[in-house]
Amino acid sequence: MKRNLILIFIITVSKLLFSQQKYEFNYIGTLIIENNKPITYSIHFDKINNKVNGYSVTNIGNEHETKSDLSGLYFKNDKSFQLIENSVIATKSKEDISNFCFVKMELFEKGKFNKKRLEGSFTGYFKNDSICANGTIILIPKNKFEKKLKKIEKKLNKIDKLISGNDVFKNDKKTILKSGDQHSIYCENKKIKIEISDADLEDGDKIELKINDVIVLENYTTTTKTKTITYNLKKEETHIQIKSISDGKSPPNTSVVKIIDGENINPVVAKMNKNQIIKIKLIYNKEK
Repeated sequence: MKRNLILIFIITVSKLLFSQQKYEFNYIGTLIIENNKPITYSIHFDKINNKVNGYSVTNIGNEHETKSDLSGLYFKNDKSFQLIENSVIATKSKEDISNFCFVKMELFEKGKFNKKRLEGSFTGYFKNDSICANGTIILIPKNKFEKKLKKIEKKLNKIDKLISGNDVFKNDKKTILKSGDQHSIYCENKKIKIEISDADLEDGDKIELKINDVIVLENYTTTTKTKTITYNLKKEETHIQIKSISDGKSPPNTSVVKIIDGENINPVVAKMNKNQIIKIKLIYNKEK
């Protein structure tokens, strides 16, 4: 649920930022009022001869979103802005205009070069000049915010894959195979990894591993340390055969074989007695 709210916020903010009238200076951030939730806020303006004209947007993306006319001055000596909201240009709110809180702020440039942000304090006023709010403002350049959005979206997309089963959780549950069993795994990538280890304590279990009838491991003793084999799938079907050579000190022979297909992990537990065999068939569609 939390993830969905973040995604909705990203979409609504992105649409707002990319669809508004273009100005030279564009910042987005929050109004912070003590004991209240932060309010999303952005300012967009041009600066000519130290005079500022543009607009602000409060409550970005919700039912109270409001666009207001913005004007003020820039003071080069201390790199500060004195800005004020004058009137409502557009709003989604159904509140009476007398209940709107117009912001008057003093902002200072922080940081260096293109990483400059604006920080300062504000006071909110009703139309009758009575004070409705006090707090602080933190704003970052829109282009910097857009880069952060892309990083967040990338992370959310990765989470999406995890949730939908296209990542390491696709076959998170171990498949247990016993003598004579055959298991099929669909692979998305040509290059795979086969990881082999002992499922329990090291007790001398030994196996033979064949890929397409070619012996890859012969009389191999499995341990808790993982043995990794990299293999390129050359055919639509690849056949892996695992044979128990020895049960070790504590039968049965219990070996873990993980087929790693990109970000997909397919764990298989092979439980066998001596000379028993399990088979794994890898299916790879080269045309996909």
